[in-house]
Formats: sequence, structure tokens, C-alpha cells
Amino acid sequence: MNLPIHFFGGTMIKKVTKSHINQAIRYALKMNQIDEMKSSFLSSKRSLVKKDFIDLFSHDKHLILGDYRRFSMCGLIVCYKHPHQDFMDCAGPFYEDMSVGHALIEEVLNLTSFSQNVIFFFDHRHQELIKLIESFGGHLQGDESQLILKRGQEKNISHSENIHAYDRSHQSWLKMTHDHLFPDSYIPMDDVLSMKDSSRQTYLIFDSDQPIGYLILKSYPDFLQRKTIEMIGVIDRYRHKGYGRALLSYAIRECFLDPRVTSIDLIVENVNTHALNLYTNLGFQVLRTNVNMMIAKKR
Repeated sequence: MNLPIHFFGGTMIKKVTKSHINQAIRYALKMNQIDEMKSSFLSSKRSLVKKDFIDLFSHDKHLILGDYRRFSMCGLIVCYKHPHQDFMDCAGPFYEDMSVGHALIEEVLNLTSFSQNVIFFFDHRHQELIKLIESFGGHLQGDESQLILKRGQEKNISHSENIHAYDRSHQSWLKMTHDHLFPDSYIPMDDVLSMKDSSRQTYLIFDSDQPIGYLILKSYPDFLQRKTIEMIGVIDRYRHKGYGRALLSYAIRECFLDPRVTSIDLIVENVNTHALNLYTNLGFQVLRTNVNMMIAKKR
């Protein structure tokens, strides 16, 4: 089967094949180490990047595109297609020449026929990329901060007896609540609900035997030192009553019971000052600020 190849001003863009995966991984890691180029959709650990890239080859709607000059990679963009939504999350584009970044974004839009909302999530200092995405009609969706809590820095931890691990008896409640609170979530909730995704643990908090909130914790089998609080939600009438703090405190304790875990991270929208204050009060510190941009689909 011939892979599509397109030429843009002396560069050659093509889909990265499995035989060139190591070259793509090396380039992605090298560029993602540059603070201003850093994408929050890409890990800094080689083993995790390799696993993600291999997983992306499993479905032809995902994209890994390389830009080549004289067979040397000079640009890369990695796009994950959400299974049930018209969204693609893009790590990159990584490039050393702005024309290469332009060509990579243009090729993603051409290959998807402008039928996807293309999402970028990267360091706020990358002003060149902000202007580049805006040139395609992209717009800023908001600023978000990545926070980190290192072992030994946790504080003001509360205690609750009303938190339990999720089981399938609360499947319908969790699905309904999650769809209401986070209708555009990227998390594959079918796997969470069926408990097939062993890398995610879900905890529910109760009031009078009724679930009122939940938290999803992400683990990394190839990087046991880190855990991520991916999602926390409390139904409307129970907010600002300490239930979110209780869930977070429980998750922090559970994480650090494992002596291998050295840090917990999460992402929060900067406009959510209440959540930011809660996280910092528990000991989290801002690691970096990112911008979230989207090029909207046209049909």
C-alpha cells in the first residue's frame, strides 16, 4: 500500500510508519524538552511516548505525520482521534522552521477534510505557535495550569469515611453524572464503567448512602513514580461543602501509600480560581501554564 506523500515548499510530509517510529520518538522527545515547545499531550518519558505511538498505529484515524528534508525529520505532529467525538488532540506541531509547522497543520486539516475539531495544548510562551494556529482560524479556549504535588509537600489533608472504590452497582449513576458534568471529556468512560481500564482507579464519595461525587486517578505502568488526578466532579448542590477536598485528600493518601510514587499531578483551568485555591492549599504547586486552542471543524 502506498502511503500519501505531499510536498510543501521543498519539504515532504508523510505518515510515519512503524519502521520509522524510533526516529519519530527521538525527534518528539528532543523538541518536547524545549520549554516553549512543550506539549501537554506528550509525555517526557521515552517508554510512555513509545507506548502511545504504538497504540496510535492501531487505528487509521489517528495521525502521526513527519516532515522530511533529504530523509531527515524536521517536523512532527501527532494527533489522537477521540473514538466517539469529532475531536483530535494534537501534540505539536514540533518544528524548527515556522513554514514546516504551517505545512503540518495544513496537512492534518486536509487529511481530516476539516471534519474534526483540532485541539492543541501547549506552553503559553510559544507565541509563534499561537499566531500560526490563529492563521488557520483557530481560537484560544482558555489558559490551564499543570500542578504538581511532590511527596512530603502535602498539607491540610482532611479525612472521610464515606469514600469507596467504584463498583458496577453505581455504573448508571457514574455515567449520568459524568456526561452531565463533563460532556466533552476525553476519558474513555466505557472502559472506566466496565472496569476494563486497569490504569484508572475511580473513587466515589457518598452522603447518606447516595453517591454525590467521584474522582478518577490515572496510573502509569511504565512510570510508577507518577500518578495523575484526571477528573474530579461533585454534583451541583453538594459543591463548596468540603466533598472535593475529601476526595482529593483520599486520593493523595492512596497515592503516597505506594512508596514508589513520588508525585501527583493534575490540570485545572485558570478561571476556576476556587479549584486553584483548593489545590494549592493542599500543597500542589504550579508547574507550568498552558494554552488550549482549537481549529473548529467546518462541516
